[in-house]
Parts: sequence; structure tokens; C-alpha cells
Amino acid sequence: MPVVTIARPIGSGAEEIASGVSERLGFALFDEQLLAMAADRGHVPVDAVGSLDERGRGLLRRPSDLWQLVPMPPIDLAVSDVLEDVYPPTGPVSARGTGLASARFWAVEAYATLVTRTIRDIASTQDAVIVGRAGHVSLANQSGVLRVLCIANEATRIMRVMKALQLSPSEARHRVHESDRDSRDFHAEFFHSDWMDPRAYDLVISTDALAVDQAVAAIVAVARTVHGRPEPLSHAMHH
Repeated sequence: MPVVTIARPIGSGAEEIASGVSERLGFALFDEQLLAMAADRGHVPVDAVGSLDERGRGLLRRPSDLWQLVPMPPIDLAVSDVLEDVYPPTGPVSARGTGLASARFWAVEAYATLVTRTIRDIASTQDAVIVGRAGHVSLANQSGVLRVLCIANEATRIMRVMKALQLSPSEARHRVHESDRDSRDFHAEFFHSDWMDPRAYDLVISTDALAVDQAVAAIVAVARTVHGRPEPLSHAMHH
């Protein structure tokens, strides 16, 4: 199925762009919806998925991860996991079945796996725009995928986060840096990839240089080439 993945640091404006691309292409949009679908697939609470969304293991920043417990999603016996269903002594010996809990430090990998499987399920069944969550890596071997990275300079991102979340400049700067560390660790630890390496993407969009509608138009134009679908006449006449 044709898919557009859109990776983004916080404050890059990618969510609004993804919404526009979804509308223009007629593809389903998956951002926060991914978490609800992953929670349903793994039989775990959606807030647990959200709390471990797009982050690696960071004991220096989150020492409580060693003792705070979260429910563990069951392992899919048909697909091997990175940890091969066996966890270190501080986690469950086996993650098969339901009703198990684990320290967040160990559980985060199971959650990353759960989200990855959800992305692959989506991509195999429908045309989709998938925001973040290393979708470009999860679907690396799938044809018909356009991998997009949206970027903006730090000052722009801090200003946007200040406005969107009603934060002070220092709070917004901290939020941006914390989010960047989480995303970098998430990609490096679980996918062995450099999140901001432009070579991992087909198209890099600077939202310093392009307005939302311009970015949407650029992505849509490339997507139609990649997916082999000409733009509908009504859209072409409108634009």
C-alpha cells in the first residue's frame, strides 16, 4: 500500500503538514491514533503506550524507570523480538501471555516493538500517512513508501513550542531538548539509526523555508510520482 512517513522534531510543524498531505492524497492519517491502535493490539492501557512513546532508556534522566511498573504487552509468538522473549533478571523471565508487568526500563523495548508492528499492520492494509515513531525505518524494506523528514532551526522550534504549549522561553527550550534526546535515543537504541541523518529519507522539508501549504504541495507532488498516481483533475484545476 502507498505510504508517506513523516519524521519530525518537536516544533517543526510536521503535524499540520501531515494533516494536509493526508487530506490532499486521500490517505488515512496516523499520529496519536497509532497509540490507541497499539494499545488495543497489545491489550495495554493507552496511557501506558503514551508514556513510553518515542523514547529510549535513560536512567540518568529517569532513574524511577527501574522500579516503576507498567503492564507488558504479550509477545507475538509468530514474530521474534529483539530480546527473543527473554528479559534480564529485573524484568519478567518470559513476556509471553497476558497479565505481566515489568519495570519501565525493560518494558520500553516491548512498547517500541508493539508500535512498530502496528505501523506494519497499517502499511499492509491501507494507504496511510504515518507520523513519527520511526516509521521510515520500520517500513525500510517496503516498496511504495515515501520517507519525509521535516526540520526547522532550533530558535523557530522553541518559539513554536512556546506559543503552542504556553511555555516560557526556558521551559520551551528544555522541552525541545528533552524531546530531541528522547527521539534520538529511541531511534538509536531500538532501530540502530541516526534519526536526523538526511540519507535515511527521500525528502527533507525545511519549515523555515516553506509555509505549510508549500510543504504539503511539495510532498504531495513527490508522493504522486513515487506512488504512480496522477493528481485528480479537480485538484489540478483548483490549484
